[in-house]
Amino acid sequence: MMRLVCALAAATALLESIAAMMTPWGEKVTSENCWREYPRPQMVRGGWTCLNGDWDYTVTSITNTPGRPSSWEGKIRVPFAIESALSGVGRLLEPDEFLWYTRKIDVRREPGRRTLLHFDGVDFRAMVFIGHDEVSPEPHEGGQIPFTYDITDFVKDGQNELTVCVWDPTGDRKASGDFYNSRGKQDVKPHGCFYTRVSGIWQTVWMETVPDRHIVRYDVTPDIDKGSATFTFTVGGPSRRDGERGRIAVVEGGKTIAEGEFRPGEPCTVSMPSGFGLWSPESPKLYDFTAKIGDDEVRGYFAMRKFSKGKDAAGRLRFFLNNKPYYVMGTLDQGWWPDGLLTPPSEEAMAFDIQTLKSCGFNTMRKHIKVEPLRYYALCDRMGLLVLQDMPCANGNWDGHLRPEVTAAYGFYRHELRQMIDHLRAVPSIVMWIPYNEGWGQPGEFLTHSTLDFVRRYDRTRLVNGPSGCNDWEGGEVLMKGWKDRRLTAHKPAGECEAADAVDYHLYRGPGMFRPNDRRVSFLGEFGGLGHPVEGHLWKMPKEGKGNWGYGGIDDTKTREGLEKAYLSLMDRLAVFAKDGLGGSIYTQTTDVEIEINGLLTYDRKVLKFNPDVLRAAHEKIIASVASGETAKAQLDGSNLLYLSHVHRGGGKFERPDNTLETFKWCWENGSALECDCRRTKDGVGIMLHDKKLKRTARGISAELADKDVSKEVSWDEIKDVDVGSYLKELNPAATDDFSGNRIPTIEATFAAMKGHPTYLCMVDEKGAGPEYIAKKAIEAGVQDQVYYTGPSHDKIFEWNKILPGGKSLLWIGAWPKNHDVKERAKADRYFRAEMDKLRARDFKYISCVSIHTYYDPSDPVDPFVPSSHVLKEVVNEFHVHGIPVCSIPFQGGEKEETYFKLYELGFDGFSTDYPSVMFSVIGKLKKGKAK
Repeated sequence: MMRLVCALAAATALLESIAAMMTPWGEKVTSENCWREYPRPQMVRGGWTCLNGDWDYTVTSITNTPGRPSSWEGKIRVPFAIESALSGVGRLLEPDEFLWYTRKIDVRREPGRRTLLHFDGVDFRAMVFIGHDEVSPEPHEGGQIPFTYDITDFVKDGQNELTVCVWDPTGDRKASGDFYNSRGKQDVKPHGCFYTRVSGIWQTVWMETVPDRHIVRYDVTPDIDKGSATFTFTVGGPSRRDGERGRIAVVEGGKTIAEGEFRPGEPCTVSMPSGFGLWSPESPKLYDFTAKIGDDEVRGYFAMRKFSKGKDAAGRLRFFLNNKPYYVMGTLDQGWWPDGLLTPPSEEAMAFDIQTLKSCGFNTMRKHIKVEPLRYYALCDRMGLLVLQDMPCANGNWDGHLRPEVTAAYGFYRHELRQMIDHLRAVPSIVMWIPYNEGWGQPGEFLTHSTLDFVRRYDRTRLVNGPSGCNDWEGGEVLMKGWKDRRLTAHKPAGECEAADAVDYHLYRGPGMFRPNDRRVSFLGEFGGLGHPVEGHLWKMPKEGKGNWGYGGIDDTKTREGLEKAYLSLMDRLAVFAKDGLGGSIYTQTTDVEIEINGLLTYDRKVLKFNPDVLRAAHEKIIASVASGETAKAQLDGSNLLYLSHVHRGGGKFERPDNTLETFKWCWENGSALECDCRRTKDGVGIMLHDKKLKRTARGISAELADKDVSKEVSWDEIKDVDVGSYLKELNPAATDDFSGNRIPTIEATFAAMKGHPTYLCMVDEKGAGPEYIAKKAIEAGVQDQVYYTGPSHDKIFEWNKILPGGKSLLWIGAWPKNHDVKERAKADRYFRAEMDKLRARDFKYISCVSIHTYYDPSDPVDPFVPSSHVLKEVVNEFHVHGIPVCSIPFQGGEKEETYFKLYELGFDGFSTDYPSVMFSVIGKLKKGKAK
C-alpha cells in the first residue's frame, strides 16, 4: 500500500511539472500527426508503414507476471515515453515493473520479399511478440540504438497482433543489482543535472518490405585531397551470389555526375568532378546518390568534407576543417524536451533548436549523452552544424572508474559504443566521437585507453576526443577526491601512442584550457553555465523555484543585462585563449533542462534569453581570428620585461643590501623596478625598510635596538646613521663588494631619486605608512605616475585610487603551499580560482599590474608549478583580456634561470625576484632572442 501511495505521489508531482510546461510544437501533437516523416533520411526506400500513434498499454509487477496481460489500462501515444506528457499517460515506470504495449498491424506477404520491423529507440530491455511468438532468440538490450527484426516468418497475411514488453532499471541498484546500462542523464530520483527517467518506446516504430537481398547500411569515406568518395555497402539476406554487383550514381541537379560499380562488403571509389563543393557549416553542400543491387534500390546523400588536426602558421595544434584552421564554437546540447523528455515533439521543433544556434553564431553542437533520431542529424547535415557525438554514459559517478561493477560491464559498453558508431557512420556533420564524459562509467586507465584506441582505428574518418573533462591519463586531469582535487597527468613520451586527438578541459564559469601541446588539440569541452531564470517558463512551480540553478551561478545574471554582460566577459577571455591555441569551446548549454536554468533558451523554447545578433558578433570575431591565423600578443623583445619586472625587497639574496638607495639605483639602472615596504618611524618620518625589526636588516647594533619595532618604538634619530649595508659581508663572506656606509633611505629621498627618470618605478607596500602619506609625498616629488601601490587587497587598491585618482597599483596574489604534493597543488589552484571570482565582482577596476606567487620544482614530471601551469595560464590570460600585465615571483626556484623561461612561455609579462642577477641574465637573453 505504501509503495502505491509513493508511486502516486511521484506521478502527481511529475504531471504537475509537465502540465505546466509545453513547447509550441507539443501543443499541436495528436495521435494522428505524431512523427509521420520517413525515419531514415540517410537511406530511403519506398514501401514503408508508420506504426506511431495510439497503442494499448498496461503496467504489471515483474514479480507477478504469469504472461501476456489479458486486459489493458488505456491508450499510450507512441513514440513518446510513458513518463512524458505527450504520451498521454505521464506515469513514472518503476524499476520493478513491466511496461506492455500492443496493437494490430496489417501485413501483406509477398514472394521474394521480407517484412522488417524497426524500433528506433526502446529503453531498455525489449521483448517483441507476434501473437504468442517471440520474434528474436533473445531480448534486445540497450536504450540508445535502433534495432530491427525480420518478422516475415512470424506474420500471416492480413491482421496480426504485435506486443512489446519493456523492463527499464534506469540505474536503480536495488532493482538491477550490479547491472549498468547506458542511461545517459536519466535518474530514478531527478536532481541537479540528472533528469526524469524515460522508459519504453521513445522513437519511431515502423515497418518496411525489402527484397530478399537488400542493402542494410553503407559507409562513405570522402577524400577531398584526391577528389573522390569511397562507399562500402553491407548487403543482407540469403547468401551472396557469385558475381553479384551493384551500381552507385552520384546525382546533382537531377544529373549523374559520378558513378561506379560495387560488390557487397567491398569498397567502391568514385571520382568527383573537378570543382566539387565542400561541406562546412557556412556552406553545407550535400550530394545525393542512388544505389541499386538486384531488386533493391536506396537513395542517400553524403558530403565532401575533412575534419582533422594540424599545426597552424604559428605552430599551434588546432582543428582543421577542409585543410584550414577552424575554431569549433558550440553548445552543450542535451536534447531534452519538457513535453516529450528525450523525444522531440516534432521535426519542426528540432529544426528550431538548430536554427537558433546558427542564428547565434555557433557552428557546432556537442550532442551530450544522447543519440538523436536520424532525422535530427539530417537537419544538422542540411542546415550546417558540426556535431561532436557523445556516447551515452552508463552512470553518473565521477569515480566510476574505481568501481568493479563498471569494469564488469565494460564489454556491454563497448558493444553499445560500436553499435552507435555503425548507426551514425553515414552522418557527415558528425566530426568527433566522445566516448567518455567526466569519468562516468569509466573503467580505469588501461581500459579507457583501449576504448579510445578502438574508436580511433574503427572510424578513421573522424577525430576522437579524450575523456571529456576528467580521468584522462594522457595529458589531462584525473580527479582524486572530486572536482576540487584535480591532478594533472603527463603526456605519453614521443613515439608512444596517445589514443585521443583532443585533450578536453571543463571549467565553470571558465573559460580555461590545457596548455597547447604537440600531441592533442587543447579543447574546452564545457564552460559557462550562466543561470538565468525566466518567470513563467520554469520546470518547477514558482513555490519551488528556489531549486533552480546554473553551473556558473545566477547571482549576477538574474537580469538580461547582467546575463549579457557576463556572457560577453566570457567571450573576451575566450578570445585570448583561442589566439593562444585553444581549438574549440562548448558553452553550457542550448536550453534549460528541468531545474537546470543555464540555457540560451528556456526549456519550453518560448524565450531566447540573449540577443542573437550580439552573440553572433562575439562568436564570429573569435572564429575569424583563428581562421586568419591571429595569435595572442607575444612579448616583443624582452624590453617590456625590463619595464615591468621588479626586484623584491630591494637587492635581495646576498647581492645588494635590502632597501638602500644605492640598491634602488642599481635595480633601476639595470632596467628593473623594485618592490619595498614603506614605514614611518615612531616620530613620523617615512622610510623604506622591508623588515619590521632591524635585526633582519642591520648588523653591528645593540640587541635592544635590533629587537624594537621600528614603527612603534624607534625614532628617526636613533636609526638614521645605522649602516644597513655592512651586514651583507657578514652573511656572505664570499662577497667581494664593500657595501658599508649604506643607510636606510627616506621616502622623500627615494622619490627624489626617481624624478626625471620615467622608467624608475617603485612598487610600495604601505606597511603602516598610510596611503595618504605616500600619495602626498609622491605628488610633492612629481612621481605619482611612477609609484605603484602594492598589496593583496583589492579593497585597499580601490581606496588608493580614491586618494590618488588614476594612480598605479600592483595587486599581488599568492597561496602559500607547504610542498608540491597533489593536495597542496589542488589547494593552491582553488585559492587562485576563488581570488579570480572575487575580482570578477569588482570588474578588475583600478588594477594596473599583478604579481603572482609561484613555486617551481623541475623534478615534477607532470607540472613543475604550484599553482598548476594551466591555472596560471588561465589567470594570466584573463588579466590580459583586461589589458593588465602580469608578473610572477618564484618563491621556490627563483635561483634557476629555467624557472623564468618557463614563466615567460606561460605568458607572463615580467618577473619579481629575490635573485636579481639571475633575472637580469634571463631578461638579457630574451632581449637577444636567446630564450631557452
